[in-house]
Amino acid sequence: MKRRPAYALRRVRQTASVFDNGPQLLAQLAFHRVTGRPRELVYRLDDGVRVRCPNVAGARLPIYEVLIDDTYGLPWFTTGLRAAPTVLDIGAHIGSFSLAVCRLRSDAVVAAFEASATTASFLQHNVNVNGLAEQVQVFNVAVASVSGTVEFVDNGSGSVHNGMVSPERAAPTRVPSVTFVEAAARVGERIDLVKIDAEGAEYDFILASDPRDWAGVHRIVMEHHNVGGHHWDELERFFAATGLRVVRHVEHSDRLGLVWLSREPVPGPWPDAGAVAGS
Repeated sequence: MKRRPAYALRRVRQTASVFDNGPQLLAQLAFHRVTGRPRELVYRLDDGVRVRCPNVAGARLPIYEVLIDDTYGLPWFTTGLRAAPTVLDIGAHIGSFSLAVCRLRSDAVVAAFEASATTASFLQHNVNVNGLAEQVQVFNVAVASVSGTVEFVDNGSGSVHNGMVSPERAAPTRVPSVTFVEAAARVGERIDLVKIDAEGAEYDFILASDPRDWAGVHRIVMEHHNVGGHHWDELERFFAATGLRVVRHVEHSDRLGLVWLSREPVPGPWPDAGAVAGS
């Protein structure tokens, strides 16, 4: 809690300095605290990229983490990928990761999966408004252990905590679902990069899959959560059986971590730490 004022000040500075419409965004955020409006925001980056999102903290967060802070280390982790890399974005939210990949690699082909209908509508809008409809295909479907439908908690306001094991205080609904192998088929036999942010549901669809289903995957960057008696060690053992090895692992807390895995060495060191997993 002691870091919250510093964190808020950092976000204010980033909003003012990074976005073309920074002062307008700050005014809208302040007005929202008093009136509850506007209910949506549009972030404009200096290269023309626009990101529309619900005006709630849980929806705004990935814009800062992915497009400003580069939480996923994408310039490093996409180094050495082949021309026209194929990308699978599981838990695509409003599209921050898909947009970030396309900013770096204009030749990337992305399949973006988002279970929440409300959130997926923002995702599709952001793909369309940035002229990426032919590059990024949006699927309003959950990736799960079963093909058909699954229970999903959706608060309807684009929260990053929506999910099959979500802590959000909302009644679950049923949404369409596909297995990992079915999702992968939308991309092709080779998948250069898979991103996973499934709020704890990663155990459900990964451990239900066959290691052979991942034979065409070359790199993965994913969040992992300690939920329902599961732990990252289970997933690490699973991926080791597929030939995917950890190249970097950051534990943010005892409940959340971020992991990078690769089938082959990733060129160059992590830009900040200069070390690989476990350091």
